[in-house]
This record gives sequence, C-alpha cells and structure tokens, in this order.
Amino acid sequence: MVASLRDRASSHVMQLLLGVASAAIAVQVGEAAVMRGLCVAEGLAVLVVNADSGSSRLSRRAARAISRCAGKGLELIYVGSKELSGALHAAQYCTGEGGRVVVAGGDGTAGTAISIMSQGDGILGIVPNGTGNDLARSIGISLYPEEAAMVALGRSVRGIDVLATDLGMAAHAVNVGLVADFARRVRDVRGWRRPLVYPLVALGTWHHHRSVALKIRVDGEVMAREAQPYLNVAVLNAPRIGGRIGVTLPGASPDDGVAQLVTVARSAWRVVLGEIAGVLRQRARSAPRYAFVEEVGRVEMHSTSPFVVSLDGEPCKPVTHLRVQVVHHACRVAALPRRLVSSR
Repeated sequence: MVASLRDRASSHVMQLLLGVASAAIAVQVGEAAVMRGLCVAEGLAVLVVNADSGSSRLSRRAARAISRCAGKGLELIYVGSKELSGALHAAQYCTGEGGRVVVAGGDGTAGTAISIMSQGDGILGIVPNGTGNDLARSIGISLYPEEAAMVALGRSVRGIDVLATDLGMAAHAVNVGLVADFARRVRDVRGWRRPLVYPLVALGTWHHHRSVALKIRVDGEVMAREAQPYLNVAVLNAPRIGGRIGVTLPGASPDDGVAQLVTVARSAWRVVLGEIAGVLRQRARSAPRYAFVEEVGRVEMHSTSPFVVSLDGEPCKPVTHLRVQVVHHACRVAALPRRLVSSR
C-alpha cells in the first residue's frame, strides 16, 4: 500500500512538472508568434549594446528577444561608452536609408543614439536598461526587455524632437548647475555600484555645489528673473524626470516642437524641494518664488565664469555661453502611438 501511495505521488509530481513545462513552452511559442506578427520582417537590424550602461542581465534578455524577432537579419554589437558613438555611426551606415538601429542602454545611451540617428533617415529602436530611463518612460517604451524589443522592431514610428546645443545634441535634457555637477561626479561610476554610490554623491553635491549666475534669453527675450543665483537650469524635451520616483511635467511631450525650461533659484533645501514638487505637479498653493516652468523654443545662457553642462546625463566641458534650440521631429523612433501612451 505504501508503494502504491508512492507511485501515485510520483505520478502526480510528473504530471505537475509536465504541465509546468507545457505551459512554459506554450508561453514561449505564443510570445514568438506575437513578436513575429508585430515586428518588421524585412531588412537588416543592428543591436548596439552599451556594456558600460545599466544591467548586463537586461541586455542579454533584450538580445535574446530581438534575436527571436529579427532572426538572421540581426547583427549584435557590444561596446563600451567610449566606442558607442563610432558603433552607432557604423550601424547607421550598415543599415542604410530607412534601416533600423536598436540601442540598449540608459538615457545617455539613448540620447547619443537619437543625436546620431537624427542626421540620417534611419529608424531608432530603444531598449532601456539604465537607472532612470526617463526618455523611454516619456515615449511609452516598456522597461521589460521583451516588450521593448517588440516595440523597437515594430511598425509604429514617431518623430521625436531633439535639443541642439553648441556642445552637441540631446534628446532628453540639457542641465546647467546642480544636476550637471552631479553628472560630472558620477561619470566613472558603473555597474552595480550605482545604487550604492549615487545617494552619497547626490548629498555631497548638494552641500558643496555653488550656484550659477546666469543671464538667460528665452526666444530672444531677456528673462526678468535675474536677481537670484540659479541652483539649476534645465531645458527638458521629454516630460518624465527623476526615474522611478520622479514626476511627469503636465502637458509636456517629446514631439510637440517646444521644450520646458525649468529654473530653480538657490534657497533652503526644504523650500526648494517643496516648491519644485508643487510647480511640477501644478499643485503650488502660492505664486512660486524659486522654481519656474515655461515653454520655450530657443534658450541662450551667458555667464562671466565657466559653468558645467550635461547633455542627457553626460557631462561636457565648462563653457561661458550656451545656446539650446528645439529641432522638431529630428529623429524617427520606434515607439507606441501617442494615443496609446496617454491612455496608459
């Protein structure tokens, strides 16, 4: 009788294991079928992975998903941050006019790719695997590699604006002041150390950062608010800022032909943070004194002393003069239609 019970238990275990295995196979087959239906079947696709950015595990998942979708028409390139620009130029050349280049990385990687792809007629796919992924969040790209892969090789394409500056192009944000200083301090922090190091560096940056005295012209007109030094000045193209714990600028869009100028004056940190949160969420109880948001098409900044600039989180050399211009629909990006993004 004991032997009979053991046989029954073994039989039930085997049935359970076979059921789980069958379900897993069915999910994979179904996913592959969906991906084949949504993805572009013709043409060459090149996946460029920034090995210095984000999670290597997510990059491998993205590569597997895109390989199943693109089949033999996929070329895979792993590079470091220093080789990223050259690899993207090569991928753009290889895919030719109307070709598809997919990039895996964070906001800086995606911004570099958009800047390069905006110089041609190709289509860019983005698979986010960075820390903040604000650009991907702004255009409705999933943070799951398999879903992002389907969108990256899909037929839905949107025109995305680009911020053209004297130092290069940016897709998400141009920062002067505190954020740029933070980007400079964490430039060489890579991999798993980021979540541990970033809070400490952010705290040190806040305590030791010096405000920037700027003269700002917006669309040719000098701004009236010149009295207080600026803690940070940002020109934002993508409405999402702050990653997982961030906020979305009300009414902003990466393809509407205008950017959002966010100016923050120096004050007590509690006052500044509270006012920034209120302004960004449009819940300020009184007229703002330290934080302002306004739509712009062109911005010029001047200072008597050099200031640090960051483009999509990547620090640049200090300058005393900076011009930022919105270029409407400069790059074609594989992304969900606006109506689907807004309904999420």
